[in-house]
Amino acid sequence: MPSSATRGRLALLLVCVLAWLHAASFLGSGPFDDDFIVYRYARNWVLGEGLVFNVGERFEGFTVPLWVMVIAGGLRLGLDPVTVSLTLSILATGLAAFAVGAAWRLEFPDARLPVPALLLAATPIFAWHGVTGLGTTVLAALLALAWLYHARACLAGKPAWGAAIWLALACFMRQECALFALPFLVLELRRVRSLAPLLPVLALLGWTVFRYLYYGRLLPITYTVKKLSVAADLGYGLRYFGQATLECGVGALLALGLCAPRAVRRELRAPTRCALAGLLLHSAYVVWVGGDFMPFARFFVPTLPLLFLFACFGARRLLPARPRVRALALTVALALLQWPQLGLSETSRQQRAFEHAFFEERWAALGRHLGAVLPPNTSVAISPIGAFGWYSGLPIVDILGLTHDAALDEEPDLSIHMKGHHRTDAAWVFEQRPALMILANGVQQPGTGELAINPWERTIYEDPRFAERYVPTRMPIPESEPLIFFKRTDVPAPPGARVIRR
Repeated sequence: MPSSATRGRLALLLVCVLAWLHAASFLGSGPFDDDFIVYRYARNWVLGEGLVFNVGERFEGFTVPLWVMVIAGGLRLGLDPVTVSLTLSILATGLAAFAVGAAWRLEFPDARLPVPALLLAATPIFAWHGVTGLGTTVLAALLALAWLYHARACLAGKPAWGAAIWLALACFMRQECALFALPFLVLELRRVRSLAPLLPVLALLGWTVFRYLYYGRLLPITYTVKKLSVAADLGYGLRYFGQATLECGVGALLALGLCAPRAVRRELRAPTRCALAGLLLHSAYVVWVGGDFMPFARFFVPTLPLLFLFACFGARRLLPARPRVRALALTVALALLQWPQLGLSETSRQQRAFEHAFFEERWAALGRHLGAVLPPNTSVAISPIGAFGWYSGLPIVDILGLTHDAALDEEPDLSIHMKGHHRTDAAWVFEQRPALMILANGVQQPGTGELAINPWERTIYEDPRFAERYVPTRMPIPESEPLIFFKRTDVPAPPGARVIRR
């Protein structure tokens, strides 16, 4: 008969498979449009044009340097970036589950069930991000592995080189992981004499120096252009935190996790406090920046493995030591986590698949067709720059200002409620003289066929120069709905397109 340790390892393997299958069940709902922005940066880099979105324009319109490097590596090998992104993101869901399951076994080596790994694998929010790209689940795995290796080093009384490497990679993926690196640095410098804790700091400093020398800035444009006043961002951030708590229990997990240091053996208390400090700092940071516009708590997803691990530590301390009570608590937790994909909210599984088909697949179709029929120097102004920019390869006039610095000094329009979409420099857009403008996200409203101009595009659409210089044009798109766009009056219509009345 297999030993309890063998049964525990087998259970963990099955949970990892569950995580992979759960993430794969969302195929067709991603990648998200922002992931295609990374692809374009990576392609230009591979082609020798530099880390740029538009050739000759140095602006850092991404926040995931390591992900850009990974995609670029795939392109050099001749791999499709969508395939690379989806494969690695799905695999990372299982890796994150394995890491927290192995961490759970450090404290409970005879445990039959890797409870935090099971909760993570069963969480639809985490699974869905396994198909959205952007390195989100990869970062989650890196942070979970960092704690696992840190805990092992503390148990062995050795320098935490493994943890330092995983944490350095996490910092290279997203720079806010500095909030985990700082407590790690403080603890490790006190615990052992080693250079290991300097690795994450070097990763952060290295990219910051590169950013300043190459892009001329200390922070990425995507951070600055989205930042609002303290009051406005705190309002967005607190709502974001509340929504994340409703969707995957972030607030409750964090509260339970506060009990974790007292729930683990003495040797694991220091790494637990260290990571818990990182979680608290990171949560405060997410609230400070106002969260994100993407659904399903993207900014909190990288911390979900650690949140589940520490919450399970805390819950085990608080719950009575009765198997039935703990089994009931686990059952209730698993049930509560499922509500986003059972049609009980607008963020259901069906809604995500519909929106991906309605938006990303549409933008991909537009990019493929216009890239094929337009001269390669034809500039296009558009808000969703990812899939369209990747598939078309055309010069993009970015309406939302993620890949240029023209909108940084614009006053944010707080009447716009979508986070990160508050600044547009209409005058700059007209100065670029784009040959085409694709407004309203390039889609027509179901049922009416009308264009719904985005709130951040109103200053362009209502400007007198728009009516003087641009005319509405209709164009058939293979395997998609016809496109209504606006053509500059002095450029010829694309093949198959015809001017229509306003």
